[in-house]
Amino acid sequence: MTPASGPQPRPLLSAAAAATFAVLLLAILAAASPARVAAQDCASGGCGSSSSRPDDRAPSAQPRPPTPPPAAPIVPARTIWDHNGSVMLLVANADRRSFYYQLPRSGMAAQNVVNGTLLYDGTVVNGEWIGTARRFSARCGIRQYAVRGRELEGGRIVMLQGTAPRIDGRCRVTQQYQDTLVFTFLRSDTPR
Repeated sequence: MTPASGPQPRPLLSAAAAATFAVLLLAILAAASPARVAAQDCASGGCGSSSSRPDDRAPSAQPRPPTPPPAAPIVPARTIWDHNGSVMLLVANADRRSFYYQLPRSGMAAQNVVNGTLLYDGTVVNGEWIGTARRFSARCGIRQYAVRGRELEGGRIVMLQGTAPRIDGRCRVTQQYQDTLVFTFLRSDTPR
């Protein structure tokens, strides 16, 4: 047989580059499949090698179990509570707890409290609620104070207590008093 005459086409990749490309492609394809072992064999020179037969190679590693899918995002639990005649929204996300006014009782609007105003924000540590509550005044703004408490009656009541500031007409703290905030569960409001 005579060789073909004329210029021969040049390969697009050298043999070494083609082998590297094949190994990379197999690694990408095998990343999420049991064929991962085959990609490892190719990377060690066992794939397509004329000097290596399957029974001459060392045993390959066992395939890894499939990677579990990523966890679904945590959707905060949302429940509706009563607090002194106001309808409150509790957002619970992991150990974080926040009570927001959803439907403030009459008189709270005069204190600049509207739907979405934060009343309490804190965490639950070993069953104890620890955080910050707020007192509202149209004239003097928001005053924060530390509170602590627990769930009662199987989680249907949350009672928080702390030392709240009492302010005068000039917005000065004149004294402090023991304040108790009681929240009573009404219903769930988890997003659909």
